[in-house]
Amino acid sequence: QLDEVLRAHVPLRERPSHESFKARAGCVMLYVSGTGGLKVLLVSSRRPGKEGSYSFPSGTEEPGEDSNDTALRETCEEAGIVAQTVADLGWYRSVAKTGLPVWSRFFLGRAVAQPQVWKEFGQRHRAWVSLLDARKRLSDQRPPSLAVLEVAERICSEMGTAWVESSFLRRPRKGIPAKLPWKRQLSGLTDLPTILSAEGSDTCDDSVDLQNSNLTFYYNQVGGHACLMKPTDSETVLKPINDGEAEFYDAMPERFPALLRFTPKYFGRIKVNAKANIHRVQGVSEKTRIWQSRWTSDDFQEFIVLEDLAHGLSTPCIMDIKMGCRQRSPQYSEAKKLHKARKHEDTTAPALGFRICGLQHMSEDLARDEANSSRRGSYDLTDEADGMVFKDKFWGKKLRQTDMAGVFAQWLPSSRPARDSLIRFFLARLRDLKQMLEALQGVRFWSGSILLVYDGQPVMESDHVAGATLRMLDFAHTAIVDGGREGAAQLPHAEYIVGVSNVMVFLEALLNDKSWDTIAKNLVDTPPIELEDLEVNHLAASMSKTRSPQISKSKSHDSGPEDDGLDSLPDCEV
Repeated sequence: QLDEVLRAHVPLRERPSHESFKARAGCVMLYVSGTGGLKVLLVSSRRPGKEGSYSFPSGTEEPGEDSNDTALRETCEEAGIVAQTVADLGWYRSVAKTGLPVWSRFFLGRAVAQPQVWKEFGQRHRAWVSLLDARKRLSDQRPPSLAVLEVAERICSEMGTAWVESSFLRRPRKGIPAKLPWKRQLSGLTDLPTILSAEGSDTCDDSVDLQNSNLTFYYNQVGGHACLMKPTDSETVLKPINDGEAEFYDAMPERFPALLRFTPKYFGRIKVNAKANIHRVQGVSEKTRIWQSRWTSDDFQEFIVLEDLAHGLSTPCIMDIKMGCRQRSPQYSEAKKLHKARKHEDTTAPALGFRICGLQHMSEDLARDEANSSRRGSYDLTDEADGMVFKDKFWGKKLRQTDMAGVFAQWLPSSRPARDSLIRFFLARLRDLKQMLEALQGVRFWSGSILLVYDGQPVMESDHVAGATLRMLDFAHTAIVDGGREGAAQLPHAEYIVGVSNVMVFLEALLNDKSWDTIAKNLVDTPPIELEDLEVNHLAASMSKTRSPQISKSKSHDSGPEDDGLDSLPDCEV
């Protein structure tokens, strides 16, 4: 029956021979979720600026490969799914940007095994989405993508539910098979330098043991409560998991796509047995010892995997800005609410809508830096070995409004052309961010941060912007509000927006050499702090009656992407 259905719907089953062309192959991976819905696997682009673009895993045939081998290899390299082909969907023509004809052969595939780390781990995001959502995401791709999906849907429809479930409800193994289901073994799995060895089996443990050289403390961390971990030779960092934050990242591509260009790339979740085997660096700077000491009081086994925004920078200069007038969460007890309120009263947050949570920058003049910050006491650290100055949140809490222009000036390079170029870059990004936030109704980024980054040494040497970026971070307490005050669900996050506006005021003042008096006149007043208190209290009361998380993937929307794991496949975490 399958062969008859394929003959009826596959447009071209034989390899084209009437023209010269570039040959590609890929897989349409299907999976029947626990609720019975059919899901399809898509992977994000790794091209800069195209991170929100998705396609089927596919690639160019290599010498000595047939199309089946290419499709399976590319699926494993790009998506981390070891697959088996179920049916041949045939050949589809497109045209490359160079004008060269391209013929792509696609196969229906099912998952056999799901390594937690794969060759392009840290470069792509993988998502199992509904057929409806797949059509939306593939609409901007080359014509074959939608045509292939349509053929796959027709085959599944005619073969019936029993065939679909027997073909695609199979449970993958947790590790990497000793023998891969294609001819050429894939070095990308066996040579992973960071987390997973090639010795997979049906009984592989959910978590992954790490060798001492695999993980280190993330040296470029300037803020936060818990220590970030850095896999060696990777473009990612591991952040101790918070379920609310992980859910928000999972939901972002579908529910909040406008945020994607303002947040780090997210690659899912991973379990590691790290604490006993972490590579502790001895005889290093006080900054590293701070993060190592924090690890001793925590025992994290699960992490979210994020883009390392400082990767590839020779001297990362970083500023972590905590946004809002007060830290809030519907999960806080009354005692913790009072504690957070008192803690912020003596900071710049109530008046400016932001406070500095930590920073590091090049020390162009150690004596100058020490003199300028001597009144801050033991919270300033200068690592003379790498010429970097590090200041943490305790230092930031002591700052006053009148200090802020000087803080930005000291963090930015002293070269005027380089400083002005960076300021213009950050101002442009902040304007875009503000415009996006003003259009985002009902979302509250409580306790969220903005991270400013640039590469100090190239900027100093060439007076050009290098490695500069701006990203939103810290979504553990992000929430959707629907009450507490009139119209809450239709209002943007006012405190966050005011904070962004006032950061812009200080940067514009530096750009135009304005005095404190001018800055004070241009600062935007923060909204009454009680307004968002009403919202968070209403949300807390609602959550006490139901189990609803702050950000949840609505079960009434079958079109949304699931998290990187499949419904009944607990091992597929990244």
